[in-house]
Amino acid sequence: MKQDFWTTSTTPNYPIGYKVELGDWVARYCHANAAAAILQHRGVGSASIAHEQNTAANALSGATTISIVHATATADQFAGGYINVWNAVVMREISIKGNDVSDGVNTTLYLERKLSADVAAGTFTDVHESPWNSCIEMSTLRSAVCVPLVTPAAGEYFWGITWGPVICTAHAGAGIGAGANERQVYFWQDGSIGLLSDCAAGCQYGGFLYHTTSLGDDIHFCLQLWP
Repeated sequence: MKQDFWTTSTTPNYPIGYKVELGDWVARYCHANAAAAILQHRGVGSASIAHEQNTAANALSGATTISIVHATATADQFAGGYINVWNAVVMREISIKGNDVSDGVNTTLYLERKLSADVAAGTFTDVHESPWNSCIEMSTLRSAVCVPLVTPAAGEYFWGITWGPVICTAHAGAGIGAGANERQVYFWQDGSIGLLSDCAAGCQYGGFLYHTTSLGDDIHFCLQLWP
């Protein structure tokens, strides 16, 4: 591999969201948000957001590009994401290969598959960035998208584990699993782990404890986010 799971990089070695399976792990290639380093041993969220934009120009059936009204898009900001086109013929979950830098008004998206119908200018779309772009600390508005095996600095590229064995900091105490039937793992809003009963409303399921925990609490578990 150009970059292993325990190494960060200041330049990209793979496309954002690139998927790799290695041993018991499934991982995605991620980019840390430029504003803040990622906390160690925690679930990681993403600052990527959904964009509700209209199309900027007519697009014909069979086209693999579509222009949307977006004045501030950076190059390939939407690469690895999806667009839904709310046309008379609705086109759902079209993968996005990349996009141009905005010209100050619009940007052009490059699509993985052809449009199945004509699309008029002014058609409503929702465009979603890759969840592995702009990775950052979780919050009440961000779900966990991975757990890294390293601690990336702001703006660095890294592999985020999405399925398989990981450890995470316990929200309280030494971990979970000492009590009977304490098997399911949930993410607290700061990316630490606990039981469902430990978490505030809306906590996110993260996986399960797979070792026998007769010796007491544990923080080692099978992550189950993206297979």
